[in-house]
Amino acid sequence: VLKKVKGPHMQQPIEVQVLLQTEVGIIQLNTIQDQTACRATIEHSEELLNQLDGVTSAHAPFYRLASTYYSAVADYSAFYRNALRFLGCCAVMANADQRAAFLPSSDQEMWAVKLCVSALLGKDVYNFGELLEHEILQCVSDSNRYLVELVGAFNRGSLSIVAQLEPQWAAQPDLLKAKVFLSEKAVLMALMGLVFQRPADARQVSFADIVTATGQPLERVEFLVM
Repeated sequence: VLKKVKGPHMQQPIEVQVLLQTEVGIIQLNTIQDQTACRATIEHSEELLNQLDGVTSAHAPFYRLASTYYSAVADYSAFYRNALRFLGCCAVMANADQRAAFLPSSDQEMWAVKLCVSALLGKDVYNFGELLEHEILQCVSDSNRYLVELVGAFNRGSLSIVAQLEPQWAAQPDLLKAKVFLSEKAVLMALMGLVFQRPADARQVSFADIVTATGQPLERVEFLVM
């Protein structure tokens, strides 16, 4: 079936090609469970998508598929980027029914929670501003509110709040598994906060300042600033 789908549509407009490839990717991921083939489809579709101007009807389905795939393979950074793009596509949909079909209210907290976890665990995610300002976080229930507070603490470089919230975030399996990484990332965020909260012409900091801000021993400070 997939071989038949992959052939004739290549003569179609790019937008249609992406839509059809996205459907192929959904089958590969959910039905035949071939993650390798799904990734190849996503990568090819993204090349096509980059040729389109603006936000088309192909963008939201593609970014939803990409987000689902990267979530399945625990690529937190890629999920974070693609999920924010998916939500951005939903936000510009003029038709409320269409928007609800792509992002039903029952799924909104799931997206918010996954985004928070991925922001924290993404190895190259150090800017949390877009997520913290996103309306999707309003959908987070009280039981998961600590995740929003934790992202905010990382964004501010507040090691004390990260420590206060540890009994809650350590109960989340993915975060607990990455406890060492999270601790290192929190320290880096504290260091970045120390530097960038100062005026642009006064960003030279001493080792003593870094020790105070990060709580790290002096012998680790040189490693931190490398």
